[in-house]
Amino acid sequence: MERRRLVVVLAGLVLVGGAVAALRLVGGTPNLNATPPPPPIPTVIKPFHAPGVLVPAPGAAPAPPTHLMLTAGPHRLLATWTPSTGATGYEVRWGDNTKYVGEPDAEIDGLTAGQDTQVRVRAVDNFGQRSDTVAVTGKPQADGPPGADNALVDHFDGAEVPDPRLWRLASPSNCAVANRGDGRMVLVSECQRASATLRARAPFKIDPTAPDGELGRFTIDTNAPGAAGELDLDLVPGPVDLIAGSNNDPLDASAPGTATVDDFLPPGTIRVRIGSDVGANTNEAVGSVEVSAGPGTPQVPVVARELHALPTPRLGVSVRWDVVLRTDGIEVLRDGVLVASGNAVPGWTTATALVEFTGSTQGQLQAGVSMIGFGGAPTSPPPLAIGPMPRLDTFVTVSPGAGQHAITSTDTGPGSGLLRMTALIAPNTPSAGLLVNGAPPTFLVEIGSQVYTATPAVPGQPLLPNVRYPLVARLPASVLHGPVLTIGVTMDVPSTYPGEADVAQTDLEMVPGPNTRSNTTTSNAPAVVAVPPQLAQLSADVLDANGNPVPINQPLAKGRAVLRIRMDAIAAQRSASALAGLAGFEVWLDNNELVAVPTAMGGAGIGGTWLIAFDTGRITSGEHVIDVRAYGAQRGIAFTESFASFGLS
Repeated sequence: MERRRLVVVLAGLVLVGGAVAALRLVGGTPNLNATPPPPPIPTVIKPFHAPGVLVPAPGAAPAPPTHLMLTAGPHRLLATWTPSTGATGYEVRWGDNTKYVGEPDAEIDGLTAGQDTQVRVRAVDNFGQRSDTVAVTGKPQADGPPGADNALVDHFDGAEVPDPRLWRLASPSNCAVANRGDGRMVLVSECQRASATLRARAPFKIDPTAPDGELGRFTIDTNAPGAAGELDLDLVPGPVDLIAGSNNDPLDASAPGTATVDDFLPPGTIRVRIGSDVGANTNEAVGSVEVSAGPGTPQVPVVARELHALPTPRLGVSVRWDVVLRTDGIEVLRDGVLVASGNAVPGWTTATALVEFTGSTQGQLQAGVSMIGFGGAPTSPPPLAIGPMPRLDTFVTVSPGAGQHAITSTDTGPGSGLLRMTALIAPNTPSAGLLVNGAPPTFLVEIGSQVYTATPAVPGQPLLPNVRYPLVARLPASVLHGPVLTIGVTMDVPSTYPGEADVAQTDLEMVPGPNTRSNTTTSNAPAVVAVPPQLAQLSADVLDANGNPVPINQPLAKGRAVLRIRMDAIAAQRSASALAGLAGFEVWLDNNELVAVPTAMGGAGIGGTWLIAFDTGRITSGEHVIDVRAYGAQRGIAFTESFASFGLS
């Protein structure tokens, strides 16, 4: 079946549109008993335009980048350059590797320290035309210093990443996975705004005897949060896996040197929030850092410190963050430069260290971590023992009086375990109170016929609506056997309790014993499946004959209209972390092909803006739909589609 083509009489201004390929049906005798497979997504676009539509030719190739330079980091190079005139993106090559970027910089990871690496950059325009190549050579560094006194450091270069002896990964609904990639750990979550938390099994310990006032240091080398998202570094005085806090609220940078008290955090917690977001009007990323603390955290007088402005956050560029705990408050360093401070000090000597990653509201989370280190008193993780996998039997149930038969286990011997849980209680009505006689409900863990008490992981943790509530239950060795531990969670509350509870996460820390094993793997773990490359963000809208937006619900007068097609490479890179090359796009008006334009003249395109003017004089009055479809230059890349509608009077 041939595609139908719409005859369009061109009236006035016409500028180019994007690249498109038509999907054709395969001829032959149909098999009525089988569904034919869909045709493959095209990766090469053949030019087409309906009669009367003028497709302008591309102009001159873009100018080459200037001032290309490399900055060496641990097993990586950061390439930066001055933007090129006429460029809509850039092609970066090293060895046999290619990366497409929308902004004038690119970080290249997983390189061999001390080995010469040549990086070649070309500017790309909206037709895939390339500039001349600009090249420069640099040498990556070895692993950078871990910071402080090296109490604990992990470069994520072991046989298994992350090392189960050192870390636990927790995320609601098990959305996140982490493993090796590009010479470091890569964490990926497909749940967009849902966070993923890395918990250190080794306790964070301060050193109160330090002569210079530095009690400890929490260090991370990561490209999170990038240009959009949040990175939280938490020190919590209790055995927690997930906590809450106001990480969905705007960061408060209004009081330099003051730690913000966050009632949603467990008591005594110290948190550093590192966030970035893209301005709605400027389309530029802006970074913020906030020091916050849970209720009851000791505070000291504010110390005047010279703080430096945060540089503009950049996509995929790694930064070293140091949270320095001092006797006179908290200091936050970005690549060794002081950017924030707070007047909180730890009221504890030992804490659980958490790193919480939160992606942007538009895209998936993909974060690379090159190093995490502790400074302070010497520390080490407990021996790794793998026991049964906890599995929740059903939803959290209500059982009045069940706590009367509960056991408070004190077994810490071989084969026993500590069950960590994170509960979340939602009230049935906005005004419903969740306390019972002024106190939080009693939580219970049922295993077979035995019932064990579960207590707050941090003493004094308030129960708040829709706020993570970490709990722990000590379990004896007698019930911890077999591959799976089936548990039920109950609240000892009246049957009229005005709320419902859910368990967001469970984890079992075992004491080595006869029913445990000490290793989880015998070979290198496979690389994590990264977020696949995506095409530049596609949008389309119909303008009037003068190129102005059409008010909503206002029909166009017959004559001339302009279709504007935009593919934003920077927006796509912010959400997907990796850009795919563009073969082109096609435009269909009311299911009739209007134009198809390749964008891969000298290689795959990346993005751009195109305008197509078309005559509406021969189109019937009423509503009409334009369908724009963009296709990648390689197999396996999902095509994107955007619709625009307009009315004719």
